[in-house]
Amino acid sequence: MTNLKSVLFIALTIYLNSVIQAQSNRYMVFFTDKLNSEFSVTNPLAFLSQKSVDRKAAHSVVIDEDDLPVNQIYVDSIESLAATVFFTSRWMNAALVQTDSATAIQIGQFKHVDSIWYVAPGSKLTKEYLSYDLPETFLPANNTNASSEVQLEMLNVGAMHEDGFKGEGILIAVLDGGFMGANLYEPLRHVFEDNHLIAVKDFTSNGGDPFLYSGHGTSVLSTIASYDDHLKGTAPEADFILCVTEDVSNEYRIEEFNWLLAAEFADSIGADIISSSLGYSTFTDADMDYEYSDMNGETTIITKASNLAMKKGMLVVTSAGNEGDTNWKYITAPGDGIDNLTIGSIQSNYERSNFSSYGPSADGRIKPDLVALGTGTTVLNAFGKIQKANGTSFSGPLVAGFAAGIWQANPFLSNVELAQFIRSMASQHDDPDNVFGYGIPFFVSTDSNVLSLGELSSDIINVYPNPITGNKIYLETNGNAKIYPLKLSIVDLRGVLLYQTIISKAPINEKIEIDFSMSQEGIYLLQLRCNKFYKQVKLFKN
Repeated sequence: MTNLKSVLFIALTIYLNSVIQAQSNRYMVFFTDKLNSEFSVTNPLAFLSQKSVDRKAAHSVVIDEDDLPVNQIYVDSIESLAATVFFTSRWMNAALVQTDSATAIQIGQFKHVDSIWYVAPGSKLTKEYLSYDLPETFLPANNTNASSEVQLEMLNVGAMHEDGFKGEGILIAVLDGGFMGANLYEPLRHVFEDNHLIAVKDFTSNGGDPFLYSGHGTSVLSTIASYDDHLKGTAPEADFILCVTEDVSNEYRIEEFNWLLAAEFADSIGADIISSSLGYSTFTDADMDYEYSDMNGETTIITKASNLAMKKGMLVVTSAGNEGDTNWKYITAPGDGIDNLTIGSIQSNYERSNFSSYGPSADGRIKPDLVALGTGTTVLNAFGKIQKANGTSFSGPLVAGFAAGIWQANPFLSNVELAQFIRSMASQHDDPDNVFGYGIPFFVSTDSNVLSLGELSSDIINVYPNPITGNKIYLETNGNAKIYPLKLSIVDLRGVLLYQTIISKAPINEKIEIDFSMSQEGIYLLQLRCNKFYKQVKLFKN
């Protein structure tokens, strides 16, 4: 949080004195602390939903000071100067303010203000909150002989759906530039009528209606959520939060902060996955531009926000960018994020799309992580037409919906474990590169990789030696089952976790060696979890 606050106040003053004093602009004001907060981490339901708290608890995500709301006294001090605070950031302890430059200088003089950043010119935020209506009858889509068959077959989504994994119970936040027409046409009707739309928010204007402008988000959403004869999404039974964070009319740093605010909003509601088809490298104001060296997983605002979202237990799935055939060439932020899934694009012949951004990240990590169809992806546009479209904007959400199905099938996995498991399912997981990453993820039917309780009792899984006389124990299967992903934990009788690992693909007829040298003599519990089964083995160490 504090490492963001590197802009010197004197630099802001010089800038502000160079612009017209009466013009309102938008600023991020960073505070020094959260002292004397009326909130406490011991009562998280005061600022997080029950679903959010439950999700964090299920995956051992700690609720800490970063989750506490901004000090309201600090917010009031800004508004006492006739500046308007529209949003606050818990994770970065900041407020998004719209005011003139002279007032911004006054705000910067408060002792509780650490720094203030100019993030966009002009006044766009409003307090006039608009509602939206649904039509009495949803309109049929206009099909142009396009079909989603190819994009689904690449990922084996048909088999995933046949096994019953269509994203049910998974909450996906889609962050984009607008969802015009999404509330009008048949392919997305079930999202609205079956109560799969949990929340909407427009962070670019605060206007309240995400369906007013830009159909980009509509096309993105359709690859995940559509249910139509010609266009089926990868997770049509998932729940959704729709957030407008991208100002499609221009490009300023404020959009990175909009993304941060939307991620926090999604986290507070209890989102499991963030699907983001946005990327940032250069801006309308060249002074805000990044360089490739900034794509190092820790520099850009949006990448820091993505990392924080992952830390809070959500899986971030983001597009790699469409810069592969430009001078920039490389991934854009937040594609350089730590542990997230960055998705490149391929064609129907499985070759790289010429626009798909290359890796690695500037610090040398494999990026993109995965690829999916992004050339000729079938989507729904803002005017109800089912058509082909190009871009990592569409390969990304295909994988986000795929991830929802995999998480539904394997709810015991954490977000980081889920990302790693999906990488392990991909076509070149043993030999990743910076063009295709780990390859194309491919669903394997759970009928072939889940053991029943009856099978377990017949010793398909064996653990030995027991009692343990040395520093090693072994897990072995008899060759009749594929058991992946297998989550293996060792705890003592107090429940203290001593060891944990995810085995993405268990060796068949081979020993899995586990180091047990950390333990003293006594009784321990080996816990094995694989989707629909749970086995606990008592271990004795002499």
